[in-house]
Amino acid sequence: MHITDEPGALNVRQFGAAGDGVADDTDSLQHALDSHAPTVYIPPGTYTIRRALLIHSGTRLHADPAATIRLADHAGRDV
Repeated sequence: MHITDEPGALNVRQFGAAGDGVADDTDSLQHALDSHAPTVYIPPGTYTIRRALLIHSGTRLHADPAATIRLADHAGRDV
């Protein structure tokens, strides 16, 4: 069974994640994680985030081997 075939699995692209390495995907990834789906899938691509993501208890985050999550330049300076 492929991860996206699991009952309740959500793809971050359903929440607007671009995965193009340019767009800020922070909010899209966090919205997917906040859905409390049992599995959140990150497909191939480069996802730029500007702050830490909160993964809720009971949520499985599955990133495709060809997915990259990149911290944006200067992110986290205000922490």
